Amino acid sequence: MKILIASLFLAATLALAADLPAIKPNIVFILADDQGYQDLGCQGAVGIKTPRIDQMAKEGLRLTSSYVGATCSPTRAALLTGRYPQRYGIAGPINNPKGGLPPREITIAELLKQQGYATGLIGKWHLGLSQEMSPVAQGFDYYSGVPLSQIERDPKAHAEYYKRQWRIQDASGRNEVELNPSEEQFTQRCTKEALAFIDRNKDRPFFLYLAELMVHVEVVASPDYVGKSPRGVYGDACEELDWSVGQVLDHLKKLGLDGRTLVIYTSDNGATVARNYSVPQTSLGSNLPLRGHKFESWEGGSRTPCIFRWPGQIPAGRVSDEIVGVVDMLPTFAHLAGATVPTDRAIDGLNLWPFLHGDRPTSPRQTQVYYGYPHSKKGGGEAIRVGPWKLVGKELFNLQTNLSEKTDVAIEHPEIVQQLSAFQIEIAAALKADQLLPPPPALPAQK
Repeated sequence: MKILIASLFLAATLALAADLPAIKPNIVFILADDQGYQDLGCQGAVGIKTPRIDQMAKEGLRLTSSYVGATCSPTRAALLTGRYPQRYGIAGPINNPKGGLPPREITIAELLKQQGYATGLIGKWHLGLSQEMSPVAQGFDYYSGVPLSQIERDPKAHAEYYKRQWRIQDASGRNEVELNPSEEQFTQRCTKEALAFIDRNKDRPFFLYLAELMVHVEVVASPDYVGKSPRGVYGDACEELDWSVGQVLDHLKKLGLDGRTLVIYTSDNGATVARNYSVPQTSLGSNLPLRGHKFESWEGGSRTPCIFRWPGQIPAGRVSDEIVGVVDMLPTFAHLAGATVPTDRAIDGLNLWPFLHGDRPTSPRQTQVYYGYPHSKKGGGEAIRVGPWKLVGKELFNLQTNLSEKTDVAIEHPEIVQQLSAFQIEIAAALKADQLLPPPPALPAQK
């Protein structure tokens, strides 16, 4: 009996070891801002060309049910902590001088740093303006970017506390502030900084979080990209983002790091709608065929394009509708780096690696918890998805057969409504108590 147990333990250990790459990989996480679900060529974009991202998708895995928050700060918090941001009070954009990611939270940058990684953030932070909530205080060796939103003329709330700025900070105590940086150069500048970070750390494992500032309003593009797209400045900015991704991929190949680097591309939420800024928004993103937009609990608010690429580790040419979430990045990255996920708090993320690597056909995630921004009037309440079934208020949708959420089937399936409603109450209680979420109910796959 002891021999049998020992054999099973050895087999499990070898299986786990086989599941891990031989070396700690570099990780590059590229996050666009407010890019619509449809606005990549591989997602069916109209009037926007993204050949480099499309090629990235062909060389990796494109996910069509990948979820983030319905707005910026919650997504960024969930990415870094592996925890739903409602657990620590981040429900929407942090547009005040005191709010931010609490220092007690443990970030993926801190975990990877303990494993010998160089950690860098280039671009948008939006998780706190104070020094104790800065990227450097939250585990990043180097930070260069905009601490909050780049909006200049979003009126009163920003003007009261926020000076338009670009900051450069590092672990040595460097803290440079440049006021009124050129917004037209944001994508160019982020790209240049990202390549320099890779150069500086090419001989050690690194984690690069490239948080692009586009295509958030006010959307701009550098002079070389103005007029490139029939979709106006929004399309121009999307095409410049595509260039930026291509630059990063090319640089990794140039340095011989391509086969050692996991690269992810996604957006922080769905495309927005016209806003009452003094500078008109001449072109907007598209979330088609999804319903809704940024701030809302409909699919268009938080389902975004997502691509994973790692030659030799993630099989190429795959497209999957399995559910994954930005909250899953921390346990997945920790697994690849050999780090231990914190056990002193509820972690909502799940390790996606066996699915990404192709060892398992399905994602470990069955559930998506939606939170629209509190000020949203349409679809702004909580919603829940288990498998194909999604409950929004009292409306029920089967996303396998009704992706656009046009047909409410609650009357036909009262038992599913009841189960999801009860599950939603359990989730709310667990989040409030900062406890692990309950397992989802067993629902029929499709009717």
